[in-house]
Amino acid sequence: MDKEELNLFQKAQFWILINLFKIELTVLIVLAICFMLDSYMKTNIIKVLAFGLLANAYLFTLKIEKDYSNTNFSERFFSNLSKYGILFVSIGFLFYVMKWPTPSPFVYIGQGLVVITFITFLIFKNKNPKSSIVTNELIIRTFVYSILAIYMLCFPLV
Repeated sequence: MDKEELNLFQKAQFWILINLFKIELTVLIVLAICFMLDSYMKTNIIKVLAFGLLANAYLFTLKIEKDYSNTNFSERFFSNLSKYGILFVSIGFLFYVMKWPTPSPFVYIGQGLVVITFITFLIFKNKNPKSSIVTNELIIRTFVYSILAIYMLCFPLV
């Protein structure tokens, strides 16, 4: 498919997919700064905007079709499962930061999915180091979100 054939939505999808790692790093740095400044000023709106941007970026990338010709079914399945898990953890973190009432059970399911997919990605990477789906970037991404998920489970809001 040529670039001329793509509509605006597909161009946005590809741009987000190419720059997703940069977007994630920027959001995580902004969140770290917000958490440090939280004792001096309330930065909840910045946290919400940052995680809202991240959740929208994941919504854009869920529909992109990749070349899965040389991978097995379990890697594809867990890769797609991790995308949905990360999306649910992002939404759950919005609930957590804003101290809204208890989020839906989908958030808790997403938190469990992220932790499980992180463990399975480590196993897949040990078995097949040259995998085209389970990359080091994906392992780092699921690690960061599994830390967030574990934090939200260990320190629930009162």
